[in-house]
Amino acid sequence: MTTNIQLDQIINKLDFKNKYLGCYSRDQLNELKYPTDYFLISNTDSSEFKGSHWTMLWKQDKTKIFFCSFGSRIFKEAKQLLGDNVLCSTFRIQDWGSVICGELCILVAYLLDKGIQFEDIILELVKSEENTNKLND
Repeated sequence: MTTNIQLDQIINKLDFKNKYLGCYSRDQLNELKYPTDYFLISNTDSSEFKGSHWTMLWKQDKTKIFFCSFGSRIFKEAKQLLGDNVLCSTFRIQDWGSVICGELCILVAYLLDKGIQFEDIILELVKSEENTNKLND
């Protein structure tokens, strides 16, 4: 799995309009001060553990998005942070056992930042995953 330091390095090389707050464990989310518009990468584990899976939280104007490459439901701390009316994808884009969740979070954030609709991003990622699976069969 990509470390928080590696994710920070990748994001800092990209040109984002939306404010990047950093990488955090789920139990750290309620300790942060949030600007109006931001995105962050959050681990699904608490800070006590090493961490196992990255997700992305996005807020810009009234748009609130939770992205998990396994299509998992939004976790409690992310829901408390983002509030109601959060867009979430239930599609599994990442294969079990692969370690690209952090990179997928960055890709989705980057495309959102460039004005691409969340639904369009997810549909393209699902198509890409299906094509990859066909090639591997």
